[in-house]
Amino acid sequence: MPLGFSGLCDDILYLLGRSLYEENPSDAHTLMLVCTKTRQIVVPVVYSSVRLRGSRQCTQTLRYLKSNPWVASHIRQLVVDPNYQRTTRDTDVVSSGATEDWVAHVLEELAPHLKRLTDFRWDGSCLPKSRTFWQTLQSECSTLEYISVSISHQDPLFWDDTTSFLKVRDLRGLSVKIKGSSDASSNSRYLSKFPQSFWDMIHPSRSPRLHHLSFDTDILRSFNFNPLFALRLPSLNRLTVGSFVFSDFATRDLVEFLHSARSLEHLEIAPVARIPWAEIDFPNIQHYGGNIFSIFTGATHWSTLTSLDISCFALSFERMTAFLRRTSQLSSLTTFTFRVTSEDVHSAHPNSNFFGDGGDPALGLLPALACCFPNLQSLNMINSSGSTLPWVKSTLHISTYNLLMKPITGVYPCLPQGIYFPEQPAPHAGTPTFWG
Repeated sequence: MPLGFSGLCDDILYLLGRSLYEENPSDAHTLMLVCTKTRQIVVPVVYSSVRLRGSRQCTQTLRYLKSNPWVASHIRQLVVDPNYQRTTRDTDVVSSGATEDWVAHVLEELAPHLKRLTDFRWDGSCLPKSRTFWQTLQSECSTLEYISVSISHQDPLFWDDTTSFLKVRDLRGLSVKIKGSSDASSNSRYLSKFPQSFWDMIHPSRSPRLHHLSFDTDILRSFNFNPLFALRLPSLNRLTVGSFVFSDFATRDLVEFLHSARSLEHLEIAPVARIPWAEIDFPNIQHYGGNIFSIFTGATHWSTLTSLDISCFALSFERMTAFLRRTSQLSSLTTFTFRVTSEDVHSAHPNSNFFGDGGDPALGLLPALACCFPNLQSLNMINSSGSTLPWVKSTLHISTYNLLMKPITGVYPCLPQGIYFPEQPAPHAGTPTFWG
């Protein structure tokens, strides 16, 4: 008699469910519905990470979790995006504001059951309006350590001593994205600072284990990060500062802030040309994204880089090749992302400077990459329509790179198969894509 699922031991069912979930989550959902035993064992796998997008999915899933709180107890990561729309034709029955209020209210009710929640991400149009939301979430979810929020440009104007968000403590990761108004006549771009109570939230006395910090914005905005640069965060491992222009900052304060972050491995920072990178030592840095000139001035300090993103500026193939000649110290690099002018991309044929002058593969960009970055595995090229936004992304995939990794006495072999530019439609005018 064949052995059914109910006859398998719990460990085998759990491993089967986890394997199916990693390959195809829908298969794990199917396994969960086979019988009561598989449901009890596979639920912790399927519901360990929950992403709710759009009002309909938020409503249905949160109602299910309210009816089955034991399922909610297995959630470790919860991502909530109440206003997500799959297409422009999608419409919600209620307004976005009402949806967000209802979602936040239900999350407060569920908080006592979210005992394993460590990572919470809110991607609404603004912070939840309830004054007790964050206090309830952190007091009930004792394992909560990572918070990611989208805030309205107006939110900080109403922050005061009773704002529960500013009372959060013991964070290991905080990510904040500022969303402006869709109304072009609004003053959304003029939010230029956070109150001191926000920076107190990430002070080492409140969050001594903070290692992940990220700031982003949907429009280029001038912002005062001086209170951040005044902090000393020795445990900081990952720092991202997106499309901001630093206002009225002292270079020395920024240098001392970065210099104090000895554990920093991942750094993405807005294109700031005035940083004396040569004075900053990054003993553990693995990824850098930002200004190309910082690589020139501090090349000896980037020797441990395995990932580099300099796509904030568009370069011609000739300038990129010149850049590579000055960065030969990056022998550990495995992932490289850059942006080139559209003219070069459109002329990427065997006779262009992409492959080599006159078709000679020993003189072009790809051979230079192979020579300077012998361990490169992933190359991402962004096609720019110019040096300003908007721009179109096109990824250059190299599936077979081994031939380019081993130059022989300066003569490079033929380019491998698997190099291609995916065709993409022309961009719609006025549709920007922001670096960050």
